[in-house]
Amino acid sequence: MFRKGMDYYKEMGFDEYGFSQDDQREICEYYEFSQTDEGRKLLIQPIDKENFDSMRYMKEFLPDVCFLWYDGGSNYGGAYVFGPLRGKVMFLSHDEPNYAPLFRNISNFLERVKKRDIKEFLTPKLGDCDYPAKNQSIEEKKQNFETAKQFLDTLIDIDEEDAYYQTALKACYLIPEEHLDLLIPLLKSGNIYVEQELPGIFAFHTYKAAVPALRDAIEKGSIHVKESAKRALAKLGRTLGN
Repeated sequence: MFRKGMDYYKEMGFDEYGFSQDDQREICEYYEFSQTDEGRKLLIQPIDKENFDSMRYMKEFLPDVCFLWYDGGSNYGGAYVFGPLRGKVMFLSHDEPNYAPLFRNISNFLERVKKRDIKEFLTPKLGDCDYPAKNQSIEEKKQNFETAKQFLDTLIDIDEEDAYYQTALKACYLIPEEHLDLLIPLLKSGNIYVEQELPGIFAFHTYKAAVPALRDAIEKGSIHVKESAKRALAKLGRTLGN
């Protein structure tokens, strides 16, 4: 029997998260789409009550995220509902947790799902989502730079390894390419996960100014950054024609 999206929305208690009218509409419309023949074929489905309740433990780690979808493989997608990332979509993969924002909004994400560009919630490759972004509007650049800078400024007060990594990752995904120089010091952060991830960000943006720092990382950096830096330099060399 066909069920209305708004009935689902209310029964799940999504009202308490303060979604915008546009986001509410998108959530409800995708729920109704999931009941069609085409929608049933997709792995990504609206979260059910059982899965939603089971994810409440994540409030300790992600208090500002509401999980809205799952892919049947213990991987979830959610939207930030509070704070500077409000409205942006993230994935929670059981294989490789990554709390960085991946889509500008729910609409962009669901459009890509319906086109089958996004088929599950495993951590995507750089370039498969809205963020990191090579092109941003002037207003988006301003907002994302301010948010990324906030995350970078808080790193000095974070001692726990994973919290440091996740905070740095949010900045790395949001920061406009004009300000990538602010990320270079993180190559010597001492956080193995950041050091492994960051060279790929520089390669994605074809950030030539990072080449000296990447070479230095290969020569003097930790074992965790050496291989990532080598791969990034190789990619930059191919892209830049060097």
